[in-house]
Amino acid sequence: MQLLANKRVLIVDDDEDTRGAMAVCLHGVPWRTEFARHGHEALRMYTAAHDEGRPYDLLVLDVSLPELSGLAVLADIRAGGDTQTQAVMHTAYSSDSTLRMRASMAGAADIWRKPESIRDLPELIARQLAAHDGRPLPGVLTYPPDKECE
Repeated sequence: MQLLANKRVLIVDDDEDTRGAMAVCLHGVPWRTEFARHGHEALRMYTAAHDEGRPYDLLVLDVSLPELSGLAVLADIRAGGDTQTQAVMHTAYSSDSTLRMRASMAGAADIWRKPESIRDLPELIARQLAAHDGRPLPGVLTYPPDKECE
């Protein structure tokens, strides 16, 4: 997966156990993954990366974050003029049509349901990154999940 080797992903989730499970599942992927614990930290990391000329290619934002929700983080980023950075929301709650509409209006490409999406996170991220580049990935990816990820 050489085409994904230079990609950068920022995942924002306030739950330490969820971040840990995601890190385990993403071990060995070709792209660089960084984690933020809350919306304000995500915005700081996003801004620093953008200012340094090494922006993130994908943001995976928890819908329900304390103080500043994932939707609010994305709205701030879009209001700043960035329409290029891919964003996906993830939630442990229902992804009903209202939430889907709010996520889409904020500029999110999709909503992933957790915890189901955690095991499939490597493939979900790889497909999102490749699709954004106009290069859909063929078949099933071969990122064998860690035993703890299953």
